[in-house]
Amino acid sequence: MIEKELREELVNITTTLYQAGIVTDKGGNISVRSQECEGALWITPSQINKGSLAADQMVLIGFDGKKIEGEGKPSIESSYHGGLMAVRKDVNAVVHSHAPKATVFGVTDMEIPPFIPEAVFIMDFPRIPFFLGGSKDLAKAVLELLGGGKAGGAFLCNHGLVTVGKSLEKAAERSLMVEQTLGMLFTLKMLGETPNLMPENAVKLLSQFSGLI
Repeated sequence: MIEKELREELVNITTTLYQAGIVTDKGGNISVRSQECEGALWITPSQINKGSLAADQMVLIGFDGKKIEGEGKPSIESSYHGGLMAVRKDVNAVVHSHAPKATVFGVTDMEIPPFIPEAVFIMDFPRIPFFLGGSKDLAKAVLELLGGGKAGGAFLCNHGLVTVGKSLEKAAERSLMVEQTLGMLFTLKMLGETPNLMPENAVKLLSQFSGLI
């Protein structure tokens, strides 16, 4: 895939997540590893409406956060995008969103029980304590808790959600899966129902594939 196609895919995925309410007008940032420029990634620009982006507005930055190409400003949280790709070779895309249900989950002490297969795939997502967006402390925490493992994402307490993937499509699918799963969990809570959980052997088997889903 050439770089132009990567930028177009980045716009298309961002539009899909915007229409799904996962990212907001100015909230969230999405990136994909460059295929032509080693140690670099394309990322959505800062402070531009996510619902009306164009491919030529994407910004190319190094893993160190320094801009290489593009007129716009890269997201202030770009440092951990590049950091994750640098330390995890299985990560080619990162989605940070202010997904409503994931954000609500991140301000509670609620746990995710293995009530459906999708729940098993996100049970290992770490909770990252709150740090100001764009801060070195946030980047450090993301790299320690998500970069140091194999989880497909992490909950940013009081902030939102980060998902990663081998492709933009995979990282986006994980964000959507989290929202759908939490929606079902919240419905059960509102109904006052305790879900029947999956058998332990099935949970153990499914957990082996969590990084592939």
